[in-house]
Amino acid sequence: MTVLIEIKVPDVGNVADIDVVEVLIQPGDVVALEQTCSGKHTYSRKSTRACQSAGNTAT
Repeated sequence: MTVLIEIKVPDVGNVADIDVVEVLIQPGDVVALEQTCSGKHTYSRKSTRACQSAGNTAT
């Protein structure tokens, strides 16, 4: 059975534009809980996003 999990950008405050600059996982990858899966930046900072669950990414 396949379960899809949506990855959401967290609230970063009063910022209108956020760019996802890196996607670090690919279709078919095995992902660990808390593994870094994306990077994003605003005009003032760059940060990463950890995966909220473990498993295989969809192909």
